[in-house]
Amino acid sequence: MRTVGELLKEARLKRKLTLADLSRQTRIQEKALKAVEENNFQNLPPATFVKGFVQNYARVVGVNPKTVLAIFRRDFIEDKLGRVMPRSLVEPIQQSMFTPRTTGLLLLGLLGLFIIGFFVRQVYVFTAAPRVTVTAPVEGAVVRSPIVVEGETVTDAMVAINNKEVVVDSQGKFRTELQLSLGEHTIVVVATDRRGKARTVQRVITVEE
Repeated sequence: MRTVGELLKEARLKRKLTLADLSRQTRIQEKALKAVEENNFQNLPPATFVKGFVQNYARVVGVNPKTVLAIFRRDFIEDKLGRVMPRSLVEPIQQSMFTPRTTGLLLLGLLGLFIIGFFVRQVYVFTAAPRVTVTAPVEGAVVRSPIVVEGETVTDAMVAINNKEVVVDSQGKFRTELQLSLGEHTIVVVATDRRGKARTVQRVITVEE
Protein backbone atom coordinates (compact mmCIF):
# COMPACT_ATOMS: atom_id res chain seq x y z
CA MET A 1 0.00 0.00 0.00
CA ARG A 2 1.25 3.43 -0.91
CA THR A 3 1.78 6.02 1.78
CA VAL A 4 0.63 9.62 1.74
CA GLY A 5 4.10 10.84 0.85
CA GLU A 6 4.54 8.35 -1.97
CA LEU A 7 1.14 9.19 -3.47
CA LEU A 8 1.75 12.94 -3.40
CA LYS A 9 5.32 12.74 -4.71
CA GLU A 10 4.21 10.52 -7.59
CA ALA A 11 1.49 13.01 -8.49
CA ARG A 12 3.97 15.91 -8.33
CA LEU A 13 6.46 14.17 -10.61
CA LYS A 14 3.70 13.36 -13.12
CA ARG A 15 2.97 17.07 -13.32
CA LYS A 16 6.71 17.76 -13.64
CA LEU A 17 6.70 20.08 -10.66
CA THR A 18 9.73 20.70 -8.48
CA LEU A 19 9.48 21.22 -4.74
CA ALA A 20 10.29 24.87 -5.42
CA ASP A 21 7.34 25.11 -7.82
CA LEU A 22 5.08 23.46 -5.29
CA SER A 23 6.32 25.73 -2.52
CA ARG A 24 5.42 28.82 -4.53
CA GLN A 25 1.91 27.56 -5.27
CA THR A 26 1.12 26.28 -1.77
CA ARG A 27 3.17 28.85 0.17
CA ILE A 28 4.58 25.96 2.22
CA GLN A 29 8.33 25.78 2.81
CA GLU A 30 10.24 23.29 0.68
CA LYS A 31 11.61 21.44 3.72
CA ALA A 32 8.06 20.91 4.99
CA LEU A 33 6.95 19.60 1.59
CA LYS A 34 9.95 17.27 1.51
CA ALA A 35 9.07 16.02 5.00
CA VAL A 36 5.53 15.26 3.79
CA GLU A 37 6.87 13.27 0.84
CA GLU A 38 9.15 11.32 3.20
CA ASN A 39 6.30 10.75 5.68
CA ASN A 40 8.46 12.49 8.25
CA PHE A 41 5.57 14.17 10.06
CA GLN A 42 7.15 14.06 13.52
CA ASN A 43 9.36 17.04 12.61
CA LEU A 44 6.46 19.14 11.36
CA PRO A 45 4.08 21.43 13.32
CA PRO A 46 1.08 19.93 15.19
CA ALA A 47 -1.37 17.62 13.45
CA THR A 48 -3.83 20.38 12.49
CA PHE A 49 -1.17 22.11 10.37
CA VAL A 50 0.08 18.83 8.91
CA LYS A 51 -3.41 17.99 7.65
CA GLY A 52 -3.57 21.42 6.06
CA PHE A 53 -0.21 20.87 4.34
CA VAL A 54 -1.36 17.51 3.00
CA GLN A 55 -4.66 18.88 1.64
CA ASN A 56 -3.01 21.91 -0.04
CA TYR A 57 -0.36 19.67 -1.59
CA ALA A 58 -3.05 17.29 -2.86
CA ARG A 59 -5.11 20.06 -4.50
CA VAL A 60 -2.13 21.47 -6.40
CA VAL A 61 -1.07 18.06 -7.78
CA GLY A 62 -4.64 17.03 -8.64
CA VAL A 63 -5.27 14.40 -5.98
CA ASN A 64 -8.54 14.24 -4.03
CA PRO A 65 -7.75 15.71 -0.56
CA LYS A 66 -10.29 13.41 1.09
CA THR A 67 -8.52 10.36 -0.30
CA VAL A 68 -5.16 11.64 0.94
CA LEU A 69 -6.54 12.38 4.41
CA ALA A 70 -8.06 8.89 4.61
CA ILE A 71 -4.66 7.34 3.86
CA PHE A 72 -3.04 9.74 6.34
CA ARG A 73 -5.44 8.63 9.10
CA ARG A 74 -4.81 5.00 8.20
CA ASP A 75 -1.05 5.33 8.73
CA PHE A 76 -0.74 8.05 11.38
CA ILE A 77 -2.29 9.04 14.67
CA GLU A 78 -2.33 12.20 16.75
CA ASP A 79 -0.94 11.87 20.29
CA LYS A 80 -2.07 13.81 23.37
CA LEU A 81 0.36 16.64 22.58
CA GLY A 82 -1.01 17.04 19.05
CA ARG A 83 2.03 15.48 17.41
CA VAL A 84 1.70 13.16 14.42
CA MET A 85 3.00 9.66 15.19
CA PRO A 86 3.12 6.52 13.02
CA ARG A 87 0.17 4.35 13.99
CA SER A 88 2.44 1.28 13.76
CA LEU A 89 4.50 2.61 16.67
CA VAL A 90 1.62 3.70 18.90
CA GLU A 91 -0.98 0.95 18.58
CA PRO A 92 1.25 -2.08 19.30
CA ILE A 93 2.26 -0.45 22.58
CA GLN A 94 -1.36 0.20 23.51
CA GLN A 95 -2.48 -3.27 22.47
CA SER A 96 0.39 -5.06 24.20
CA MET A 97 -0.22 -3.51 27.60
CA PHE A 98 -2.66 -6.27 28.56
CA THR A 99 -1.53 -9.36 26.72
CA PRO A 100 -2.34 -12.76 28.25
CA ARG A 101 1.21 -12.89 29.57
CA THR A 102 1.13 -9.47 31.24
CA THR A 103 -2.36 -10.15 32.59
CA GLY A 104 -1.14 -13.42 34.07
CA LEU A 105 1.87 -11.72 35.62
CA LEU A 106 -0.36 -9.00 37.06
CA LEU A 107 -2.72 -11.55 38.61
CA LEU A 108 0.24 -13.51 39.95
CA GLY A 109 1.66 -10.35 41.48
CA LEU A 110 -1.67 -9.49 43.11
CA LEU A 111 -1.94 -13.03 44.48
CA GLY A 112 1.57 -12.74 45.86
CA LEU A 113 0.73 -9.44 47.57
CA PHE A 114 -2.41 -10.99 49.04
CA ILE A 115 -0.46 -13.95 50.43
CA ILE A 116 2.25 -11.71 51.86
CA GLY A 117 -0.37 -9.44 53.42
CA PHE A 118 -2.16 -12.44 54.93
CA PHE A 119 1.00 -13.79 56.54
CA VAL A 120 2.07 -10.35 57.79
CA ARG A 121 -1.32 -9.96 59.43
CA GLN A 122 -1.10 -13.43 60.99
CA VAL A 123 2.35 -12.66 62.37
CA TYR A 124 1.07 -9.37 63.77
CA VAL A 125 -1.96 -11.05 65.35
CA PHE A 126 0.25 -13.78 66.82
CA THR A 127 2.89 -11.44 68.24
CA ALA A 128 0.80 -8.42 69.22
CA ALA A 129 -0.39 -7.87 72.76
CA PRO A 130 -4.16 -8.18 73.25
CA ARG A 131 -6.34 -5.16 72.67
CA VAL A 132 -7.78 -3.59 75.82
CA THR A 133 -9.99 -0.52 76.22
CA VAL A 134 -10.89 1.12 79.52
CA THR A 135 -14.17 2.98 79.18
CA ALA A 136 -14.40 4.08 82.82
CA PRO A 137 -13.03 5.93 84.59
CA VAL A 138 -11.60 8.48 82.19
CA GLU A 139 -8.12 9.90 82.64
CA GLY A 140 -7.98 12.67 85.28
CA ALA A 141 -11.49 11.98 86.58
CA VAL A 142 -12.50 13.24 90.03
CA VAL A 143 -14.76 10.59 91.56
CA ARG A 144 -16.13 9.19 94.77
CA SER A 145 -15.45 5.73 96.12
CA PRO A 146 -16.36 3.04 95.18
CA ILE A 147 -14.93 3.55 91.69
CA VAL A 148 -16.39 1.59 88.79
CA VAL A 149 -13.71 0.30 86.41
CA GLU A 150 -14.97 -1.22 83.18
CA GLY A 151 -13.78 -1.89 79.69
CA GLU A 152 -13.36 -4.42 76.92
CA THR A 153 -10.68 -6.79 75.63
CA VAL A 154 -10.39 -9.97 73.56
CA THR A 155 -12.47 -12.89 74.81
CA ASP A 156 -9.53 -15.17 75.62
CA ALA A 157 -7.64 -12.63 77.72
CA MET A 158 -7.29 -12.48 81.51
CA VAL A 159 -7.68 -9.03 83.06
CA ALA A 160 -6.17 -7.83 86.30
CA ILE A 161 -6.99 -4.45 87.83
CA ASN A 162 -4.48 -3.25 90.41
CA ASN A 163 -3.15 -6.84 90.55
CA LYS A 164 -6.60 -8.31 91.22
CA GLU A 165 -8.07 -10.60 88.55
CA VAL A 166 -11.54 -9.76 87.29
CA VAL A 167 -14.06 -11.72 85.24
CA VAL A 168 -14.15 -11.28 81.44
CA ASP A 169 -17.49 -12.27 79.91
CA SER A 170 -18.14 -14.01 76.57
CA GLN A 171 -18.12 -10.67 74.76
CA GLY A 172 -14.77 -9.63 76.23
CA LYS A 173 -16.26 -7.09 78.64
CA PHE A 174 -15.17 -6.66 82.23
CA ARG A 175 -16.38 -4.59 85.21
CA THR A 176 -15.43 -4.22 88.85
CA GLU A 177 -15.57 -1.73 91.73
CA LEU A 178 -12.63 -0.45 93.73
CA GLN A 179 -12.66 0.98 97.24
CA LEU A 180 -10.00 3.66 97.30
CA SER A 181 -9.00 6.23 99.89
CA LEU A 182 -9.14 9.96 99.31
CA GLY A 183 -6.49 11.46 97.09
CA GLU A 184 -4.81 10.65 93.81
CA HIS A 185 -4.59 7.05 92.60
CA THR A 186 -3.32 5.19 89.53
CA ILE A 187 -5.54 2.39 88.31
CA VAL A 188 -3.57 -0.21 86.36
CA VAL A 189 -5.44 -2.53 83.99
CA VAL A 190 -3.43 -5.41 82.53
CA ALA A 191 -4.83 -7.76 79.85
CA THR A 192 -2.86 -10.97 79.22
CA ASP A 193 -3.67 -13.49 76.46
CA ARG A 194 -2.98 -17.23 76.34
CA ARG A 195 0.46 -16.64 74.82
CA GLY A 196 1.49 -14.49 77.74
CA LYS A 197 1.39 -11.27 75.73
CA ALA A 198 0.21 -8.40 77.92
CA ARG A 199 -1.01 -4.86 77.38
CA THR A 200 -1.32 -2.29 80.15
CA VAL A 201 -3.63 0.72 80.39
CA GLN A 202 -3.42 3.22 83.24
CA ARG A 203 -5.85 5.81 84.53
CA VAL A 204 -4.88 8.50 87.02
CA ILE A 205 -7.88 9.65 89.06
CA THR A 206 -8.61 11.65 92.18
CA VAL A 207 -10.95 10.39 94.89
CA GLU A 208 -12.85 12.97 96.92
CA GLU A 209 -15.56 12.91 99.50
